[in-house]
Amino acid sequence: MPKGGPGLMRQDGEWTITMIAILLGTNSRSLRHYLTAERYPEVRIMKRIELLFGWPASEQVALVPLDGYDMRYSMVLKQVMDDWKHNNPRTQLRQELRCIVESPRGTYDRAAAQ
Repeated sequence: MPKGGPGLMRQDGEWTITMIAILLGTNSRSLRHYLTAERYPEVRIMKRIELLFGWPASEQVALVPLDGYDMRYSMVLKQVMDDWKHNNPRTQLRQELRCIVESPRGTYDRAAAQ
């Protein structure tokens, strides 16, 4: 069981599902759905997975069945994530993490919109 409070660096530099979801520009619930074969990511997320982990989007699409769901995509995604986590110890706090892709929408300033 990890020790420490929220936002504190873990001793081993471990990545969590939430942290990886932040890097991919999605949420942890969606990433968990991909890892449990309940859903498949959209192509834009597959492209971000390719940027972050180096797993080509074309190989990801090939694992998505035409009908229904199976575990092939989720099994490979889990292995790719585990390999990446092993080779990339975390060096940033969770609050410092940002999506690897800039948002095309830019930033939204609620005060300026009114």
